[in-house]
Formats: sequence, structure tokens, C-alpha cells
Amino acid sequence: MLSDVEVEILQLNQLSEWQKQVIAAKDNGFSAIVVALYHAVRDDKDQSVDAEELLGWVSANTPVPNFGFWGFSVYNNGNIGGYVLDGYQHGKIAAKMASRILAGEKPENIFPVTDDLGQFMFSRKGLSKWHLTLPKEIEKQTTWVE
Repeated sequence: MLSDVEVEILQLNQLSEWQKQVIAAKDNGFSAIVVALYHAVRDDKDQSVDAEELLGWVSANTPVPNFGFWGFSVYNNGNIGGYVLDGYQHGKIAAKMASRILAGEKPENIFPVTDDLGQFMFSRKGLSKWHLTLPKEIEKQTTWVE
């Protein structure tokens, strides 16, 4: 429980289970879903599901708004938005750590580095679909995806 927000985390890797959980989200008492990591989902033939197609399916079929953590997942037919992280920034952090290792520093001596630089990113179309309005303070800081 975060404040007065209850969070349930599901780690699903089968497409049929994803679809079942998304479709039942509202009936199960959820007011929103967060689609975090979805690139390892497999179909009934154990084949990888195309990530963009999966996110498009979620967007088209969810009975509640779908938010995300990653900038690449926010677009008109994807997640509607959120406070997102940037893969480019993560790559820069990883490159700096790799450079230190290549220069001879032992990995166990490198303190974990985290990315604390997120940004608000939203799709106007997504917010409109769900009749959502951002608080003014967040709207001023938002990067919009058209």
C-alpha cells in the first residue's frame, strides 16, 4: 500500500494470461494498470510476442487507463503516459560504468548507480480517451506525445 493507493504487481509471461488479466482489470477492482515490462511475453507456441503489437492490444482492449514507466511505451496507441525513465540516460550510466571496468576498476568496487531523472510524458489522445486531466503542476512539466 502506497499512501491510500493499493498496488498489486503481476509478473506474467504468457500472452493468454496477459489478455485475461487486462480484460478483467476493472471487474477485479482496478482503476488503472501500469504496463512496465512486456518484451518477454510468449504466445501459446512459445514464440515471442511483438512488443508493439502487445502494447497496441492492451491499449485497444483495456477497460481502465494504461500507464507506463518507459518513454518508448508512451504513444497514441500505447501507454497513455506516466513519469517515465529514458533508456538513453540508462545507456549513458551503463557506458560510464563499463568504462570504469575497462580501465581496471573491479566491478564489486563500483557502487550501484541509479537513474533518478525521469520526466512526465503523456499522449493527448490517450488522456482524451479516458477523459483525464493532468494537475496544472504536472501539465507544465509534461512532454507531449502526439
